Amino acid sequence: MSRNKLPSIALASLVLSGCGGGGLNYWLYPVPHLPEAEEAVFVAYESHQLQAIDGEDTAMKCWGGPRRPQGYSRPDVACRLHIQAGEHSVVFHPSVHSRERVSLTFTALPGKVYSLDRSACSATLDGGQDTCHVKIREVTNQVGGG
Repeated sequence: MSRNKLPSIALASLVLSGCGGGGLNYWLYPVPHLPEAEEAVFVAYESHQLQAIDGEDTAMKCWGGPRRPQGYSRPDVACRLHIQAGEHSVVFHPSVHSRERVSLTFTALPGKVYSLDRSACSATLDGGQDTCHVKIREVTNQVGGG
């Protein structure tokens, strides 16, 4: 490979990896994009089992959907879903082994970052996660916006 191509490949890798910490960024509202101070962001990781926001298939956008081979898992990649301020509906699986879909609503404020927060999780006898208390919370100290 020639030396002239190496900087182009490096730049393309940075662009494809997303902003800041290597996350993915998707806007769930029509263009033009709002200034950061006027929009909200919902941050999800693959382990959150997020399926949709306001009917938009976020699992497919962020991780390619449920049928992707486990070898292609991206557990450390943040998916930043840019949303307008206002009320939103979030659909997720309550645990990794569940096919059930749970819906929560929340009101997003401009300039804020939100995420699913799992707590009080219980485990099954085989060590798998069984159930958790899940809520949507504001994230503080969010690193690497987009």
